[in-house]
Amino acid sequence: MNNPKVSVIIPVYNAEMYLEQCLDSVVNQTLKDIEIICVNDGSTDSSSEILQRYASGDSRILLINQENKGVAAARNIGLEVASGEYIMFLDGDDYYIETACQKAYDSVVSCGADIGIFSNYDLNNSDLRLGLTALKQKEIFASGYDNYFELQVYCWDKIYRADYLRQKNQKFVESLVTAEDIVFCLSLYFEHPKYCIINELLYVYRIHKDSCTHNSNCIEHDTAAFKVLREKTSFLAQDMSFQLQVVENFLSAAIGYLKISQNHRKDFSDAMLFIKYLEDWYSVDQLRNLPSYKYLKNYRFRYFLQQIFSIKNSFDKTSKILTIMGLQIYFKRRVV
Repeated sequence: MNNPKVSVIIPVYNAEMYLEQCLDSVVNQTLKDIEIICVNDGSTDSSSEILQRYASGDSRILLINQENKGVAAARNIGLEVASGEYIMFLDGDDYYIETACQKAYDSVVSCGADIGIFSNYDLNNSDLRLGLTALKQKEIFASGYDNYFELQVYCWDKIYRADYLRQKNQKFVESLVTAEDIVFCLSLYFEHPKYCIINELLYVYRIHKDSCTHNSNCIEHDTAAFKVLREKTSFLAQDMSFQLQVVENFLSAAIGYLKISQNHRKDFSDAMLFIKYLEDWYSVDQLRNLPSYKYLKNYRFRYFLQQIFSIKNSFDKTSKILTIMGLQIYFKRRVV
């Protein structure tokens, strides 16, 4: 019996509200020769029952139940048992466009690549917009160069040749709470795989108000992820300009978290600890050339001014936030 063309790995934790839409999007793919690996990561809601119902009705679904270990561990279990020629990841609260597997598979095979990168939509309530990968791809096409580094943020907007992942022994770092996909993608990038851009919108990513980007500890967790990355021999083998580019991306994310922080004092303290860690490894002369480093070094004064008066977009860009003497007023943005 031939191996399936694609193994779709779906980590699931308490996703009952969206799980049926997720699973429907996979079982109804136009590419039928797929394996669907659902890893129930200790869900305490009705996700287990939903998964069992779908698994009973579709022989392509392999259901694995485990105690709660986190998304990285769930994906690793999926990688261990996957038998497909290619690997794709789908989160339990997101969903695919019905042609996602077919288009991703056909594209990556036709260009003989190790990794294919496709585009996504962001879904905020009922508002569907171009996602980060789609916007970055537009920039790449407009600039006329292949800056794949800019697309190493998510693991789910890609299709991977399974043999390549096994050859490079690539796994997710299970100790990480956030940015585990960034570490996974960058670790692959350091190995110089052959990439191809799949200029198709194939994935719908659901934005949640209660995600890490709206809660505390994100900067602390991202700092842990960067430390894991910096311990890799493959990262240290990169030239200094590239290392600093990675640093800039992590610092830029820290600024984004600070701007929407619900616990500003702690997140600011975590950002300063991250800065101190970086200053132990890189010279101030190297760091001060990074825009985000300079911004954070002056952040306390900026924050004071912003509490007196500022106008900015909310994280999901659906509202304008007017701040006057520390009081925040939200205005719904008109979508054009």
